[in-house]
Amino acid sequence: MPFITEEIWQRLREPLGLQGETIMLQPYPVAGLIDNEAEDDIHWLQSVIQSIRNIRAEMNVSPGKPLDVAYLGGTQADRDRQQRFSGLLNALARISASEWLPDDADTGEYSVALVNDMKVLVSLKGLVDVDDELKRLGKLLDKEKIDLKKSEGKLGNKRFVDNAPAAVVEQEQQRLAAHQTKVSGFEAQISKLKKLRD
Repeated sequence: MPFITEEIWQRLREPLGLQGETIMLQPYPVAGLIDNEAEDDIHWLQSVIQSIRNIRAEMNVSPGKPLDVAYLGGTQADRDRQQRFSGLLNALARISASEWLPDDADTGEYSVALVNDMKVLVSLKGLVDVDDELKRLGKLLDKEKIDLKKSEGKLGNKRFVDNAPAAVVEQEQQRLAAHQTKVSGFEAQISKLKKLRD
């Protein structure tokens, strides 16, 4: 049985202004003008939603749990977009409440992500069990520190650096950089959580 039957083709032809016996002989559709403003809006939305999802993942928060989100800095265009797309943001990023903070606001209780010049802040109050999360992050930090020491040891070994192929040394340097980034990230998260407990 064909995907588009003759009956369906007949019903599609007239409203869509199509001619001919079959859709297979129709010219390929041509894209219209590009709407740069719409593309910028979509890119902004994607960046904000992704930053919130990244914070969820970093803090081990369920994707379905509603979040309180704040915004800081940014441009007037950021404020306009946040207002226009608040419904979409609330639905797609599971935001229960949002607000713009003044530039001098204390952001100690927030996890922060940057979208250009705008800070996207997710409130950590009541979001996680602080003691459990500190234990979990402490274990991850300890593991990363062990891996970091291994990488530092290899790269500190002159025989390894001189005798290993350049690609292997470069790979180990990349591992070292990744471990350093993770260690500093975990330390920052632990510091934020400790502030919540105090």
